[in-house]
Amino acid sequence: KKLLEATFFNPATGQEFKADWFIITQYLFQRHFYISGVVLLMTVMTFVLGGFLTYHIWLTSRGMTTNESVKWGQVIKWHKQESKRYQHAVKNGLVSEQMDASNASSVVTDGDVTCTGAADPAPTANGQRGEEESETPIYDPGPMPKNIYDNGMVENWREVFYPKSLRQDSLDRWKRSLHASRSSSDDPPPQQQAAKPKVS
Repeated sequence: KKLLEATFFNPATGQEFKADWFIITQYLFQRHFYISGVVLLMTVMTFVLGGFLTYHIWLTSRGMTTNESVKWGQVIKWHKQESKRYQHAVKNGLVSEQMDASNASSVVTDGDVTCTGAADPAPTANGQRGEEESETPIYDPGPMPKNIYDNGMVENWREVFYPKSLRQDSLDRWKRSLHASRSSSDDPPPQQQAAKPKVS
């Protein structure tokens, strides 16, 4: 039926109404409650699961897990705060760029944000460390760390459908290590010399 072209009326008052989406929705829920309820539920779940799918497509494209995305969000927030604090300190003369450059060598990183150490408290302009600076050291956080597990969108998706553990180079390494372990286990143990009786 062409419900948008139909005319509805109130049986109590006899008043006629032109069809609109609100009136059609009321009509469907009154006449076909269960079907309309299922349609409403499926509509809501479409948006929920669509958002869930979109989020995990983004995670896979970035080479992250859900837990890692939360941690990277904290790293980004920390980096912005520390960069702002450092720029403010340099502007007010609380720390100099030369002092911070010599102090930056104490920060050791291998590219993974979980292995990044913390720098010592930066000295102030007069060479002293204030109470606030000693508790929260001010130093240049440097460039934003990069996710070393992000190999690009294409390679990340390739690793999902064709993991590195199933590739030929990985299988060859596994076979070599298995062969080496079997060879070492097949070697006879060294013969122990018989204990000589002690002559008194």
